[in-house]
Amino acid sequence: MDANLLDAICGIPSETMGQTTVGALNKLIQTIDDTPNGSEQRLILFYGCFDKEQRLTALETLHFDKKTKRKLESALTK
Repeated sequence: MDANLLDAICGIPSETMGQTTVGALNKLIQTIDDTPNGSEQRLILFYGCFDKEQRLTALETLHFDKKTKRKLESALTK
């Protein structure tokens, strides 16, 4: 996060992330290998670390196809 990797990939500047987001990302990094391989499931876990505004920014920045974007948005708003 110090290298602004999230900003480059997702459009989320690291300075906009609070302690809750950073903590959630660190926990995800430590446990992601324990989740089943499945790109959508892992993406949902990743986006779940961010607040609503940051999720929307990342979804727009990454230019997912409409079907994938709808699935992610649906899963993240439940």
